[in-house]
Amino acid sequence: MKWAWLQSLSSNWGTSAAAWASKIYRSVGLGHLVDWMAPPPGSRLRAYHRVALQLDRPREARATAPGNKEVESDLALFVGCVAQAAQPGLATAVRRVLGRLGYPLQVPGNQRCCGAMHRHGGFPDDAEKLAAHNATVFADHRILATASACAAELSAQQDLDRIEEICRFLTGLDWPQDAQLRPLPDRVAVHEPCSHRNILRDGNAAYDLLRRIPDIEVVALEDNAFCCGAAGTYLLENPTLSATLLAPKIEHLKGLNTKILVTTNTGCSLHLAAGAREAGLELEVLHPVELIERQLMETAAE
Repeated sequence: MKWAWLQSLSSNWGTSAAAWASKIYRSVGLGHLVDWMAPPPGSRLRAYHRVALQLDRPREARATAPGNKEVESDLALFVGCVAQAAQPGLATAVRRVLGRLGYPLQVPGNQRCCGAMHRHGGFPDDAEKLAAHNATVFADHRILATASACAAELSAQQDLDRIEEICRFLTGLDWPQDAQLRPLPDRVAVHEPCSHRNILRDGNAAYDLLRRIPDIEVVALEDNAFCCGAAGTYLLENPTLSATLLAPKIEHLKGLNTKILVTTNTGCSLHLAAGAREAGLELEVLHPVELIERQLMETAAE
């Protein structure tokens, strides 16, 4: 049963089905009903409910160059599986930012899950099969990953070692003069996922990218060295301990006086956003590239 659940969760049809089911769940009022019921922290009902409130239909991000012309490119985006519903606008934001910097981008439609959920769930053979499939899809491409957990999993595969995490990739580019960012005189908190700190070993990537925004105040979320409790599917399979790990981070956010939190991992984004909502915080949880895309100044062509 666990294998079947992971297969569904990590597939394109499963992601789309979950997004549609979540939309129906919200539109018919079931989400409000469960909110009213107030299931206790740590219950399975609450764990799935808090995710269902956030999933949305994946959006298409085609391979384009500046001027919105479809192109061929050796730079390809790994969009992941759950991320397509959990962060439906992220791939489009990446495409727009890279287009402004003069880097056309491919988004292969036949890519599959990175395999991290299968490997951590006890099915390493399935993880290897997914890696082999993706190695074929991304052959001869430089691969960009938006989720730190996906980047960590793919970088461990011999045939997929051309992977680069998107924040570090963007900070290493020479930005053209017309790629100006609007000032943001606000405080932005940064959550550092375990996969980014401990596997990619580049916890500064998000900070380095965000500091390109004029007037921004970038602060670290307290206890970034400790897991937020998302941990892949852990937030659904072990909701009690997951909620316990999240609690101190939400308490810190209450005193930070910020309305924006950024993180580079999909599961962490879902978990932190759900915790902020339950605490009554007016807080957006974004990927760093989504904030960069939001601050891009318009050009005459756009």
